[in-house]
Amino acid sequence: MIYATLATLLSFAAAGVSASEFSTSSPETLKQLFEQFKRNHGKRYSTMEEEQSRYEIFIQTLKVIDERNQADAGVHGITQFADMTQQEFEDTYLDRTIANKIRQRNATLVDIPLYQGSATTVDYTGTQTTAIKNQESCGSCWAHAAAQQIESDGMRLLGNKASLTLSVQQLVSCDHGEGQLGCMGGLQETAFDYVRENGGITTEAEYPYTSGGGRTGKCDSSKNHYVMGVTGYEMIFNSNVEETEKQFTSYVLESGTLSIGVDATTWNTYTGGIMSNCGKGTSINHAVQIVGVDSSSSGWWKIRNSWSPSWGEQGTIRVAYGKNTCGLATEGGSHTTVFNL
Repeated sequence: MIYATLATLLSFAAAGVSASEFSTSSPETLKQLFEQFKRNHGKRYSTMEEEQSRYEIFIQTLKVIDERNQADAGVHGITQFADMTQQEFEDTYLDRTIANKIRQRNATLVDIPLYQGSATTVDYTGTQTTAIKNQESCGSCWAHAAAQQIESDGMRLLGNKASLTLSVQQLVSCDHGEGQLGCMGGLQETAFDYVRENGGITTEAEYPYTSGGGRTGKCDSSKNHYVMGVTGYEMIFNSNVEETEKQFTSYVLESGTLSIGVDATTWNTYTGGIMSNCGKGTSINHAVQIVGVDSSSSGWWKIRNSWSPSWGEQGTIRVAYGKNTCGLATEGGSHTTVFNL
């Protein structure tokens, strides 16, 4: 077996990318990897006992990274989640209730005609997207996915600037629709309904995000200088996921971004590259946004996440195209019709 040198391992850890055989390193190297991890991600522990416990979890995570890289070489490495157990990660950042919610309740279901253009690749980063956000330790992916899709559709339909960022906190604290549980989870399509029925959504500047510590917070109805509204939303959905993914391709190449649900169970160790193996990929538990596609035979979907720009590829992930990777087409994709106020 070939072992990576200490310098190589540390350089990989510092860059946030993956290396083979992390877990077989010497005890001294493992300690130095942990120290590098703490520096990279500003980790502080209140007691030595907690630090030792997190170090032991870190060691177990290195084994998981090695195992995942055997199935999906090179895309897994040390991330900001490396001192969390898999269970802690899922409980904090993912939502197991998504699959039990009715995503198409008030949607207009549409069939997208086959794309007739010549382009095979598009990336809307920066042209239909605002800056990457960070949900932190709050299960608010649904609110981030909703806000960013409304932002993107404002850029696509109305020419809004990327500097117009909407309040995720308003959605987290004020959307009390069925199944909307603040930091405990929700659905982006139900959030679209909230914005439509509420009369609008305000800016991030007026109603900033405060739920990073895991607290949903009470709704502040005085922050009502709304800047955008939603008239409705369309969903691309077919019982055949292959057909759904084909229609995703046509829509993204022709028009813009899509809000979707995925199985992000293995995303806690993703550092870069094209992920082709998400385990089973059947437990839809996270809300995100498609922002690009390469529809070639070795292509990818580019997906925007809400785990900060330091995660993945500057806050995004690429997953293999044409294979319903991570279940990305399982529950359909949505976009909104919006107006400025």
